[in-house]
Parts: sequence; structure tokens; C-alpha cells
Amino acid sequence: MADIYDINAIKGDTIRFSYYFDNTGGCAYNFVGSTLYFQTRVGYYPATLIASYSKYVESNDILLEPQGFTGGISSATGGTVMMCIGYTYSNNLNIERLCRYDLKIEQGNNKDLITLLQGTIIVTPEVTKI
Repeated sequence: MADIYDINAIKGDTIRFSYYFDNTGGCAYNFVGSTLYFQTRVGYYPATLIASYSKYVESNDILLEPQGFTGGISSATGGTVMMCIGYTYSNNLNIERLCRYDLKIEQGNNKDLITLLQGTIIVTPEVTKI
């Protein structure tokens, strides 16, 4: 069962968030050899895709400051996944509509596909326009 994490965002702002995952033993999740998939849509599939990102995790991967529509991990074995939806992408999110996202992982020799995290992005209008 996927964890649920809802996000409040202002249209046109950069949206950054991170989430910590641990294994059944309570230790930080090891992402080495897995592929992470992150998508944001205006609703559930097959609703319009706003942006998509995927990343194969190697043993020395570290991406501390993701930019644009990207993601990263604190370290391959650190358990924390960081996601960023840049302002050019968040500008495409619908105001006062519950946009959807999820984070999936493909792992292991069997290539199991598991949804780790999902939620809504609640978008409110901006006040300052630049």
C-alpha cells in the first residue's frame, strides 16, 4: 500500500518536497539498482500528463538540488527521495482542482513495480505575477 502525501501549492511556484522511506526493519530504504518514476497529471490516468520523470539509481547517486521537473535522492541508500516541480510546469496545474501525482519504483530481478507514494496537489491562485 502506497503512502499518501498531499501538497498545497501556488500556481507558478516551484514545488519541492521530500519523503523518507524505510524498509520493514526500520532502516533507510536502499534504492540501488531500482528505477524511480514520478508523474503529475490533472487527474487520475488517463487525465492529461503535466510532467514525467524517471531515474535509474546507481550506487553513487546523489542529487541534492533538483531543478526543473526532476527528482533525486539524498543518497542511494539514504532512504529520502526529493522531488521538484519547476515553476514552468506548476504553471500548467489547474487552479482549485486536485491534481494527482505518484512515485513508483521498479526493483529487483523480477522488475516488480510498486507505488511508494501518491497524493494530490491542491493548487491555489497566485497573488504576485512576475
